[in-house]
Amino acid sequence: MKSVAKITFSLIVLSSLIFTSCRKKELPAPKPNTGDVITTTVNMHSNYDRIIYFNLGNNKVVSETNKLTWDLAFSCNEGTQYGIMNGAKIMYAAKVTDKTFEQISNTSALTTGAKEQIASGRLDSMVMKDLGIYVIDRGYDYDGNQQGYFKVEVLENSATTFKGRFANIDGSNDQTITLQKNAEYNYVFVKWNTTGAVTNPIIEPKKDSWDIVFTQFSKVFYEPEFTPYVVVGCLTNPYKTLSCYAEGKTFDEINLTVAENTPLSTDWDAIGYDWKSFSLNQSMYDVYYNKVYLIKDQNDYYYKLRFVDFYSDSGEKGSPTFEYQRL
Repeated sequence: MKSVAKITFSLIVLSSLIFTSCRKKELPAPKPNTGDVITTTVNMHSNYDRIIYFNLGNNKVVSETNKLTWDLAFSCNEGTQYGIMNGAKIMYAAKVTDKTFEQISNTSALTTGAKEQIASGRLDSMVMKDLGIYVIDRGYDYDGNQQGYFKVEVLENSATTFKGRFANIDGSNDQTITLQKNAEYNYVFVKWNTTGAVTNPIIEPKKDSWDIVFTQFSKVFYEPEFTPYVVVGCLTNPYKTLSCYAEGKTFDEINLTVAENTPLSTDWDAIGYDWKSFSLNQSMYDVYYNKVYLIKDQNDYYYKLRFVDFYSDSGEKGSPTFEYQRL
C-alpha cells in the first residue's frame, strides 16, 4: 500500500508539471441568428483548487467551489443509481465481499482491489455502482498529503434516498446517515470528516443551470504502462449534455449543418484535458487552438468551442481562456 501511495503522489507532482447554440428542433420555426463569438476566461488558480461550473448560454460562471470539499456523490437520476468519487483528489475504492463492516480493520483491500474514478461517466467505469461495503482512499490535498481512509456500507441508493454507514478503518466514529435526494440536482454529496460527523455539502448547482465544468479529474494512461494521475480540463454536464472533438474541422468552417451531422458523445470527458500540453523546452503549457469541440446542451442548442490560452494576464497558469459561438 505504501508503494502505491508513493507512486500516486509522484504522479500528482508530475501532473502539475505536465500537462454550439442552435435552433430548437421545433420545425418549421426559423433558425435563430448565429451568436457572436464570445471569449471568456475562468480562474482555477495556479494550484487548480477551484471547480468552476459554467453556463454557455448566459456566458457566466454559475458557481465555484473548492475541490477538497467532497469525497463521494450519489446519483439523483431516476435511472441507474451509482456513486462516484472525487477524481480531483485521485481517490480509490475497493469493494469488500468477504468481510462484514465490523470485521474490516485495515486497508488491505486497497492493495489488490483498488479502482480509481474514471471521468467518462460510463456505467462500466463506475467503482460504486452497487450496494455493499467499500474501503475508501480519500486521495491527496494540494501539497500531496494523503487525506486518510474510511469505510462505508451503502445500504440504500435509490432515486430519492441515500443511506450509508461510515466509520474510520479501525471502527471509530461509526455513524449511519440518511440523505433525501433532490431531482433538481445530479448528485447528493458526502464528505468524510475524521474528527466529526459525515457532512452533506452542496457542490454542484442545479443540473439545468450549467453546461461545462472546469476541474481536475483522474485519467488513466495505458502506454507505455498503466499510469493513473490527475489532469486539468473540462467536463460536460451529465444531464442531457453531449459533446465531441470535431476532428478535421476548423473553427470557421463549422456551422449548424456540420454540427447537426456530427456524432456527439455522452462521455463527460469528451472535451477533457488534451487541448493543451506541457512544453519541457519552454517550461509552460501550449494550447492547441486548432482543436475545436462541439457541445449540444440540454435545450438542444449547439455551440462550437476552442481554447486559446491557459494563463492569466499576469502569467499565472490555471486560467483557461476559450472562445465559443452559438450556431
